[in-house]
Amino acid sequence: MKKLSLILFLILGFSLPSYAVESIKMNVTATGFPPFLFNEKQREGQGLLVDVMRYIARRHGYTVKTIGLPKKRAEIQLISGEIDAQPTAKEWVRRPDNYIFTDVIVHVEDALYSLKSAPIKFAAVEDLFGKILSVHYAYLYPMLDQYLSSGEIVTRTENSELLLLKATLFELSDAAVINDRVAKWLIKRNPLLQGQFKVAEKRVGSFEYRIMFNKKWHDYVKLFNLELAKMKKNGELQKILARYE
Repeated sequence: MKKLSLILFLILGFSLPSYAVESIKMNVTATGFPPFLFNEKQREGQGLLVDVMRYIARRHGYTVKTIGLPKKRAEIQLISGEIDAQPTAKEWVRRPDNYIFTDVIVHVEDALYSLKSAPIKFAAVEDLFGKILSVHYAYLYPMLDQYLSSGEIVTRTENSELLLLKATLFELSDAAVINDRVAKWLIKRNPLLQGQFKVAEKRVGSFEYRIMFNKKWHDYVKLFNLELAKMKKNGELQKILARYE
């Protein structure tokens, strides 16, 4: 009888559908990048791009697990398959052909933030010669890089966007080069920063935020792009963006 029960169990067990939900392991970077990515200790990663990822993943039976790795280590682990995905722009990746990218989720722009009390004119790069700019130590600035290397534009490096603004506020630099959406989000939530800055109309650069996957996710990225197109059309993407203004 026990033998028969075991046989029936095995037959039924193998014939039943599997409800195990697969997961996508996504890096949100070691420090985060609010409001796009938040990396808080003891909590799952959050943020604009995580919300988009989870929205689409749920529709295809996946969960999203987040970890916080430095950018370079994450790119190495993406190639090896230890992690599956990381939000980024193609322009920020040194060897983009090693990965597969989703379509554009959101356009981002780097802007020049100077003090209202000492605004910087910025109509051409030459206007910045001799100035001290706060820049993020790990970022690339294609419009400025050759002048930063030559020393025609002096830099002060910081490791967070909040410090970029504070360095300018406390006159340690003449201006900050910072993602415009990030700056607006930080200023809105920090009374110390409110009403202090003038934003140059000319942009320092623009990029397209995507999610970069290990190439084994090629088929899933096709599904992701279809869902993303629907989100742009039906307003779901705009709802997520509005939560992080």
